[in-house]
Amino acid sequence: MSTQDIQTDLSKPDQTVEITTTGRRTGRLHRIEVRLHNVGGRLFITGNAGKPRDWYANMRVSAAFTLHLKQNVAADLEATATPIVDDAERRSVLRPLLEQSGHLDQIEARLASSPLVRVDVTL
Repeated sequence: MSTQDIQTDLSKPDQTVEITTTGRRTGRLHRIEVRLHNVGGRLFITGNAGKPRDWYANMRVSAAFTLHLKQNVAADLEATATPIVDDAERRSVLRPLLEQSGHLDQIEARLASSPLVRVDVTL
């Protein structure tokens, strides 16, 4: 698999991936399945409103994690998470995601309490 194959896979608007984070209390590795979103050429991971997420708490303590591509390309990539906390930036990311999925009616709840991180990948 080439860097071009990985870049092509990462350019998809929405895909299922796995991430491995380091536990903030235990230091143990935790691997879970999440959705990776590409909005305007930038990568993001988010979750549903109102429910705390261990992956998000782990990333807030340790930004480094592993992104596991598993659909068209299989690759384990070093990545860094940056929590998106600015309201205007959160809106600019969540609005197109919710419009695409037909859930724009959830935007206020998602803005208030959904975890949201930008993902920067090392190729």
